[in-house]
Amino acid sequence: MACTAWTLLPAQEGWVTATMGPTSASTDEVTMPDSNPTPEPAIRESTDGFSVLAFLAAGIAVVFAVVAMGFSLRNRSDSGGVAGAESTAKAATAVVSLSDFRVKASTSTFPAGPIVLTLKNEGPSAHNLTIDGIGASPVITVGQTASFDLGSLEAGTYTWYCNVSGHKEAGMTGTFTVTGSSATGAVASASATTTPAGADYKAVDAAHQKVVKAFLSGPPAKTSGLGGQPLEPKLENGVKVFELTTKVVQWEVSPGQLFEAWTYNGVVPGPQIRIKQGETIKVRLKNELPQSTSIHWHGVELADNKQDGVTFVTQDPVKPGETYEYTLTPINCGSHMYHSHHAADSQVPLGLIGAFIVDCATTPVPAFYAHDSEYTEILNDGPLGFGINGKGFPATAPVVAKVGEKTLVRFMNEGLIIHPMHLHGHRMTVVAKDGNFLPAPYEVDTLNIAPGERYDVIVTSLYPGAWAFHCHILTHAESEQGLHGMTTVWVVQPA
Repeated sequence: MACTAWTLLPAQEGWVTATMGPTSASTDEVTMPDSNPTPEPAIRESTDGFSVLAFLAAGIAVVFAVVAMGFSLRNRSDSGGVAGAESTAKAATAVVSLSDFRVKASTSTFPAGPIVLTLKNEGPSAHNLTIDGIGASPVITVGQTASFDLGSLEAGTYTWYCNVSGHKEAGMTGTFTVTGSSATGAVASASATTTPAGADYKAVDAAHQKVVKAFLSGPPAKTSGLGGQPLEPKLENGVKVFELTTKVVQWEVSPGQLFEAWTYNGVVPGPQIRIKQGETIKVRLKNELPQSTSIHWHGVELADNKQDGVTFVTQDPVKPGETYEYTLTPINCGSHMYHSHHAADSQVPLGLIGAFIVDCATTPVPAFYAHDSEYTEILNDGPLGFGINGKGFPATAPVVAKVGEKTLVRFMNEGLIIHPMHLHGHRMTVVAKDGNFLPAPYEVDTLNIAPGERYDVIVTSLYPGAWAFHCHILTHAESEQGLHGMTTVWVVQPA
């Protein structure tokens, strides 16, 4: 990737100061893009009603007459054909398997008329199926199956894809055809796999150039909302009180891609809580979700078991409309996290995550841990797609440093799958794991980070230019449509 053009641009032109991106460990201002939003139709499963009437005392002629009148009733909604169709008994059907990253259907040709799909998520991350002009299925979590009633379709070619951020770009797209004849029963045919269109090299080149050029020419793409900013506490009777409200919002992951997110204070990730080792604080949680929740302090050692935040193990769920207060005195310092521990398989991927940083009371390590600037990179995957700090490329914030500057990066994986983060052109010195400082730091350019793990690394910026910084499971970061998802850039400016 030709990135040297970055150095020709005015330094940090059009950027505004923010913290996640960098939290300040130096007097140098580090900047991130300013942020500046659109919903998914839902579907419901539908069932068939059949009536079978048998009259033993009636004549055979009456029985045959009733059977001949066999019928089923079904209502079709006006929601773009997403819910409701004519009789499922008459509908064309297919099984559609969703995996990372392809759409595989038992058939891709249907007769005109009602169509009902059975969607199966066979991948390691959440998916949905969106059909242009029809609507979108709900997000389907790993291992789940759902019915998608398309209603009655006319002849034509339709495009289907997963619209979880980055998945379409990674290859989860294709087409199916509706022919002119009507269905009289279920469709059965040989399996067909929809794959990327296989654009010629000129189209692939143009797609890559467009997204990268837009990112490097100035601030990254504008999206509404910015997560991970420091949360200012209130002081009550000499104790710091951090207030968190869980709520459902529409969250813009990348330009024009909005998804339902479950959030702390309306942002993904939630606000950063930062305190000193041994300090006693309170966290006041107000639940405005349609579901109960709780908060677990991931990696934090607490003498009081009741504050650990696991429902029915250490506390009752915080029900919708309720407020609950945690009192915390962290024993250990380091990079930690907070997240829901109630229905966590859905609430955490939907956005109930945040950084919990405990500064050490004394300097725990030698001079190699000294740094000039600091960034926290929360990795997440699931219904919001592949993201860094709640955003997907080209809306991810770059790391910005000068030649010779030492930058601390705190990696936190709040996703469902592993992410090997790779930095081009530079080495990362791993200095801490799960909040524990390493007696023997080591150097890598690719760091494998499993769900729940935290790593602290120090990078000394040596070479000017814009260097790619991304997950090296390549479908999480790049496709024929260019860079996407869990990708950003490490920008090194002259000293």
